[in-house]
Amino acid sequence: MYMSLRFVLDDTIEYIAETVIYQNVSGILPNLNERPTKGSSFRSSSTVRLNGPVLSLKITPQLTEVLDPPITISFQHTNKQLVRPSCTFWQFLGGYWSNSGCKVKSTDRYRTVCECNHLTNFAILMSPFKKADVSSLELKLMTYISIGISTVCLVATLGIHGTLWQYLKSSRTKLLMNLCVALILAYVIFLAGIERTEFSILCTVIAACLHYIFLVVFCLMLTQGIEMAVSVIYVFKPKHQMDWLLIIGSWLCPAAVVVVSLVITKTKGFGNEQVCWLSTDTGLIWAFVGPSLLVILFNVSCIVLVLRAILRLKAVQNTAALEKIKGSFRSLCILLPVTGVPWILGIFYINEDLSFIQYVFSALNGLQGCTLFMFHCLLNPEVKKAYLRMKEKKYSAKALVSI
Repeated sequence: MYMSLRFVLDDTIEYIAETVIYQNVSGILPNLNERPTKGSSFRSSSTVRLNGPVLSLKITPQLTEVLDPPITISFQHTNKQLVRPSCTFWQFLGGYWSNSGCKVKSTDRYRTVCECNHLTNFAILMSPFKKADVSSLELKLMTYISIGISTVCLVATLGIHGTLWQYLKSSRTKLLMNLCVALILAYVIFLAGIERTEFSILCTVIAACLHYIFLVVFCLMLTQGIEMAVSVIYVFKPKHQMDWLLIIGSWLCPAAVVVVSLVITKTKGFGNEQVCWLSTDTGLIWAFVGPSLLVILFNVSCIVLVLRAILRLKAVQNTAALEKIKGSFRSLCILLPVTGVPWILGIFYINEDLSFIQYVFSALNGLQGCTLFMFHCLLNPEVKKAYLRMKEKKYSAKALVSI
């Protein structure tokens, strides 16, 4: 397509601006984005390709060699699966695409805006999407070891609190045990299904299950924050019941979010060719990120509220209430970073440019179960007291039998 425009500057000189748009020339011009070395054969690069028309701009007579301010050009992508755009122009001397004097101003899935300080034949070169190398032996070994250790610690935490249940019975203990179960399920589904992309229906089911179980983990944090806030507000009132909040808020509300997401999207965006997770292209990922961020903000607000309550209760020396609030506060301060940060990082799991996040993600997963086991079992004074009470009860029972 050819366009021509005449204009006058300084009331004296007439200029002619000419624009030619070349469609579908990717098979004619090679995808070479560097100068060929001397003596080498002219070959196309398999790592980049044209992703839009070639735009030729020319002004006669020439204004200046270097444009200031630079010209802005917007290219619409023909292939929305390509990534890492580069604003380039065709270098006739040598026959290759160069990006000298051009830069990417902004880009998204549909278009890229370039800035160039000269006029010539412009185009966008982009790379095929490459899934991060999750098949590497090092990463797989690290993932299995870290999640395996975390799972063992979570099972141990469940076992200890289950054994000492009659001495540790409380809403906080129920929340902890529900969290352990949710994390174990998350680990199992994640390891077994995150890469099962060969069957689209199965991949959709796995993505929906991961969406649900991850939301459960965050909703359990929300329930913990509500439980802590209620402890502060009703500190001088009878014990409140959290069972219904635990069932409805932590297990049923996430299911409602997943069902609504499936209905609205008609399952599109739940899994793709790269990974069985929520699509970032369609914005479906916000069905997980949005609720997660709201939970984190709410719980940070609860932490501030509780800090004020602790300082206030110290002044009145209400020891029993203070210890109760401190227990909930300590629990949430451990829970929020340990469970929140890894799954937020998991959003970026599939991007090759952010492949290092996979290693951070795997390491933090290993810390989840270990941290919960350490603070809720090994370093928890209530668990130690409960264990001693159980031993005393067994000793007393043996003494009665011997008599």
